[in-house]
Amino acid sequence: MAKKTSVTQKKGAGKKAAKKAIKKPAAKKKSTAAMVLTAGPIASITISKINGVSAESVSSLDHTVANTVTGFCNGAPIGILGHLYNDANTPASVAATALGAHSWSVTFPANYVTVAGEYVLEVYFGSGTGVSDSMVVTVT
Repeated sequence: MAKKTSVTQKKGAGKKAAKKAIKKPAAKKKSTAAMVLTAGPIASITISKINGVSAESVSSLDHTVANTVTGFCNGAPIGILGHLYNDANTPASVAATALGAHSWSVTFPANYVTVAGEYVLEVYFGSGTGVSDSMVVTVT
């Protein structure tokens, strides 16, 4: 009968030493927040002329005649309104007329305001959101 020989090996003996695991940087988590996308620039209006004169140069408006304000916008001139107002007077707005793809005109009729004084001349989008333009004018 053959004699059994017992061989005792240390645990891990004869195996190659294991390499230390290299830590990889944690993967960046993707944001789950909804992204806000805009379709384009915010609509805006600019007053350029009053009665054919540069808006910055106008000294006063005569209330007994029609006063025409012209300007431009970065979109279609649809739904643009204009008005003159102050603490004592707030007449109804006047609709603008499109002059081109990005230009408009608002004509305030004679006697639109009948009290002389300082007024805010404002042109704005009445049918939607956008940035209006305004300035203070003197009505005589």
